[in-house]
Amino acid sequence: MKPTWASLAPILRGADCDEDQSWAVVLQHHGFLLGAVRRVVSRAPDVVATWDGRTDAAVSEAFQWMVERLVKRIQSDPPGLPVSEREDGSRGSAARWFFTVAANLARDWVKAQRRRLRREVEIPEHKPVSIDDEPPILWDDAALRKLSRLLERPERAGVPDTHVLAYVCLYRPESVDRQMVVRAHAYVPSAGSRSGQPGLFRDVETTWRALQGWRTQHGVDPFTAEARAELAWILRSSDDGPAHTWRDRDRRGARTATVTIGKWAIRC
Repeated sequence: MKPTWASLAPILRGADCDEDQSWAVVLQHHGFLLGAVRRVVSRAPDVVATWDGRTDAAVSEAFQWMVERLVKRIQSDPPGLPVSEREDGSRGSAARWFFTVAANLARDWVKAQRRRLRREVEIPEHKPVSIDDEPPILWDDAALRKLSRLLERPERAGVPDTHVLAYVCLYRPESVDRQMVVRAHAYVPSAGSRSGQPGLFRDVETTWRALQGWRTQHGVDPFTAEARAELAWILRSSDDGPAHTWRDRDRRGARTATVTIGKWAIRC
């Protein structure tokens, strides 16, 4: 989704800026933010080389680092991201502003990598990163190979089974199968889990049947607000339904669950 001042309002200076709302805005613009990170990282070949030249691996690491710090910055005191007015009194383009915020954080990650390698240098002179450049390639060959391996052997993904289930639901819903639900249901959070809650709130059969219905209705576009909310209702609630009125019955619970599902997918 291309950012607008309206869509970014919950994370700007002067808004309430609670953590769930902050994550919701980030998840809503995940593709846009990922594109900004990729454009910066792809212009740092020395850093990409430390990932054996695999741009997708470096971008994935940088993206998670950027998102965590973006949310932390939104939550810092004073809360919210400040927007400087231009000489004409306007705020200009929301997309260009948010692109710059993400790109600057991505550059911070690049610098941190160079410090880690004890090769602290200025970022090489490259063509300035612009939102008007060609659209980023979000699925290059290496990323597709990694996704293929994940779908073949999800139990060896190296990430929680709940995260794998959320990721595949949102990015490749046609590939979700019952075994993914079984593994996610059996997953036990670590002792350091913030919530201490189980991965899935419903039993395997109930979850699997609900996911089949969800996929039939939302599989073509799983990133709509309605689709993400219903997925969160299936995976992270024990509400009796119906799903479409869940947010009216439990607004806070619904928002928290929806953000959690998005976090899982990003971290996977």
